[in-house]
Order: sequence, then C-alpha cells, then structure tokens
Amino acid sequence: MPPMAARAREQPLPDDVLEVIRIAAGCEETLDLAARLFGRDKSYVKAAAEFYVQQMLFFPAADSHRILGVRPGASRDDMRKHMRWLMIWLHPDHAHAEWKTVFARRVLAAWRDAQNRSEQGMTQAAARRTPTLVRRIPWVPRPIERRRRKFLIPSLFLLAVAIIVIAITVPSSFVEAETSWIATFLLRAVDTGAPKFQPGF
Repeated sequence: MPPMAARAREQPLPDDVLEVIRIAAGCEETLDLAARLFGRDKSYVKAAAEFYVQQMLFFPAADSHRILGVRPGASRDDMRKHMRWLMIWLHPDHAHAEWKTVFARRVLAAWRDAQNRSEQGMTQAAARRTPTLVRRIPWVPRPIERRRRKFLIPSLFLLAVAIIVIAITVPSSFVEAETSWIATFLLRAVDTGAPKFQPGF
C-alpha cells in the first residue's frame, strides 16, 4: 500500500526501530524472538524488516538522521550503534546486491554529516554557556581635588605690564606717524595740483 508508506514516512520513527534494523542485519537472537512472537518463518520476518528499512529510512528525501534510523538530537553513541548494524546488513561480504552497495554509501555519508552537525551543535551550545568576561573597574570614591595653578598670578601680572607698555608707546608713535603722513600729503597736493588764486575773480 504505497499511500500508507508515504504517510508513515512523515511520522517520527518508532523508539524500537533499531530492533527492526537488527532483524534486517540478520541478528539471530532478535530474529528468533520476532519469528516466535509473530508466528512467522524467520526468512519472512527478515524480508519484512528489510522492506521496512528500505521504505522508511532510504527514501529519496530522507535526511542524515533518518537514514541512520535516529531522531534529530540523538547522541553520538546511538548514531554509531545504528550505523554499525546498518553496515552489517549492507556490507559487501554479506550482500552482493547493487542496491545494497548504494545504500551503504548513503549510510556512510549520513554518518559523516550527522557527526559534523552534532559537533557543531555541541560547539554552539558550549559557546552559549560560556559567560562573557567583562572587565569591571572598581569605583573608589575620592574627593574632587582642584589643581593649584602655580603660574596663574605671574601670568596675569605679565599680561597687565604688557598692556600698559602698549598703551603708553603705541598711541604716541601711531599718532605722530599719521600726522606727519597727512601733512606731507597736503603739501604735495598744494605744490603740484592745486589751482592758484588769481585776483579779479
């Protein structure tokens, strides 16, 4: 019933899926127990287990965890255990079918991918748990001390002296220069360009 298989693929795997993988891999103890429980021949039970694993684990859209028969977040030990029994079932020494060789390659690729994802998840979780070290400088209350300005009074005294000197010397020299310059300009203007007075006008 293909529709039933399609619906079953959308559901999480059962907790005892490893028992089915062991039956498919030919584990005699698990196979004998299942044959007695269902009242079927061991070859029939083994073929049914193989068919279930093919349909539920190795469909085209299955991710790495599904191929290994584990749920997301499974431990490394569980993934390794599932991978071991799958490879026992698909190993070339135990199977000569070409499709089993293809599935064995998918199992190995899924194991590597799931292992890398698990390591990345552990690294990120450890990074989130690690507190960020913040260096804090202790605050020590101290009274505000005003620095004494040693050179303020001498500087003000020198500035005052300089202003007095400039006030005394600069205005006199500046006025004398301006006066002499204006007088010279007026004399030259009279001698050269000014019209002379003529009587009768």
